[in-house]
Amino acid sequence: MTLMVDHRTEVVDALCAYLYEFGYIAPQGIGHPRSLTEVVENENTELPDLVREICRGLLEHIAQTTARELVKQIRT
Repeated sequence: MTLMVDHRTEVVDALCAYLYEFGYIAPQGIGHPRSLTEVVENENTELPDLVREICRGLLEHIAQTTARELVKQIRT
């Protein structure tokens, strides 16, 4: 369980780092995926298309990892 949570945290950190490179400062911590999604999906943000696609992939990965973690918790 801890490994999956640690991995998810690393992916969130990577996403925050990508956004920071383009001037978007994300709230600290794992509990703010909605605000990260809003930045990535907002067409008015000045993110290059490639960066936007990378960020979308990271957001999808975070969502899948979170879902797997919830399923594990339900089963135990």
